[in-house]
This record gives sequence, structure tokens and C-alpha cells, in this order.
Amino acid sequence: MLCGAGYGLINPAAGVAVTLWFSPKWRATLLSLKQTGVPVGAALGSLTALLGKNWGWQAGILCAAAIALVAGCLFLLLLPSGQVLPRQTSFSKARLAEILTTPGLGRANLAAGLTNGLQFALWAHLPELLQTGTTAAAALLGVCLAALHIGTFTGRVIWGALTDKLCNGDAAVALCWLCVIGLAGLALLGVNTRIESPLLAVIACFVLGFTTCAAVGLHVALTARLAPEHLLGGAMGYTMLVTNIGGVIVPFSLGLAMAVGGASAGSLLLAFFLFSALALLRVFRS
Repeated sequence: MLCGAGYGLINPAAGVAVTLWFSPKWRATLLSLKQTGVPVGAALGSLTALLGKNWGWQAGILCAAAIALVAGCLFLLLLPSGQVLPRQTSFSKARLAEILTTPGLGRANLAAGLTNGLQFALWAHLPELLQTGTTAAAALLGVCLAALHIGTFTGRVIWGALTDKLCNGDAAVALCWLCVIGLAGLALLGVNTRIESPLLAVIACFVLGFTTCAAVGLHVALTARLAPEHLLGGAMGYTMLVTNIGGVIVPFSLGLAMAVGGASAGSLLLAFFLFSALALLRVFRS
């Protein structure tokens, strides 16, 4: 519970820091780059398992705690001054209502919950999707998972840069294209359940990592564009809350669909969720 309370502060605080400390010209790039910490941290965290043989599982936990402590100390030492949000004496119900009624923010956050839910669903059920639809060996499953995470890291960097360079910082436009390409990746995954092609499975996993698993940085950038500055921290907390709710509902729904209709039904359900996110985001393109 204590770890969760601390972790829950990270995304809103880091998102607000990026918007305050850096030029809006590179906001989407930096917010997406910030999110690469998730796959990189997951990879580094997995390596701590190597310590278990000699030092026990406690060694990995202590390493994570040490890294968090060092990072916190560095922020205290290097924190920029002169760029802070106006100090608020209290967080009233009126301010919460203002966040919840920010025009477009609820719709944008619902789309974020769907795309983030797809990411969590793929992390949870990708091995089942591949094993259900193919005769993939453990080696192929490992390659597919690696392709998913490599695509996630690559996508979080590239989509942020493309948003700032080609879309004038409009994350909604970039997210629409991301959803379209993600639908193509889900189509490949669905076809793979029929023809059982290892190459197609790897390509589909990379495309899905590059799109659905890379969307969260752009969603935070969209929140930064929609919310007024004095509500930015609360608005980003609202966004991350909804994304994590999606991370609970979508994987559960996928598991239920696969139990009833197999991998093909699971792919169709994921496509429905991603198409719904695209429909929610298209309103911002006007």
C-alpha cells in the first residue's frame, strides 16, 4: 500500500514537471520519452532476478528501493527554481468539479483508458493469444514478447517526436493515426490465429507495441493541452486514474472473451476497444 501510494504520485508529478520546465514545442516528445522509463525499468527490474540465487529475492527489492531513494535525492538537489504552479491553499470540491468538467477531458481520458487497457491486456494475455491460435514454442513466445517491448520503447520515442515535428504538438491527431496503425496490428494478430505464421506473429507484436503500448505519453500530452495550468496536476492524476481503471477492465474482458470464443474473439474485442478509442479521439481533430 505504501509503494502504491508513492508510485501513484509519479506520473502526475513528472507530467507537471515536464510541462513547467520545458518548452511546449517539445512537450509531446518529452512526455513520451518520460514514459520509456516503464519498459526500461521493467527490463532492469527483471535483471534483479539474477541476484536471487545468491542473495534471495530481498536483494532485488532492496535494489529497487535504493534506486528510488537516489532518484528522490537527485530531484531534491537538482530541482529547478522559479517555475512552479501557483500555490493552492486547499483542494476543494469545487476545484475537483472543475477538473471533472474540463471540456473534452473526460472523453480524452476514456480513450486513454481503452488504449492503456489494451496495453495491459497484451501484457497479460499475449502468450495465451499466441498459444491458443498457433503451435508456437516457448522460444517464439519469448521473441514475440521481446518484439512487443521493443516496439513499446521505440514507439514512445518516435510518436512523441512525430507529434511535435509533424502535428504541431497536437497529440489528438497523432493518437488517431496511432489507433489506425494499431488496428492493422490487431488484424495481423487475428490473421495469425488462422495461418499460424511465426513471422506474422512477431510483426503483429511489434506493431501493437509500437502503437497501443506507446500511447500513454501522448494521452498525457493531450491532457496538458486541454487542462488549464492551475488544474494541471489534478487533471493528470485524473488521466492516470482512468488509464489504470482501463488496465483492470480491458484485460478482464479479454480473458472472458477468449474463454468463450477463443483467440479470434479476443482479437475482435481488442479491435472494438481500439476503434472506440479512435472514435472518441476524432472529435478533437476539428
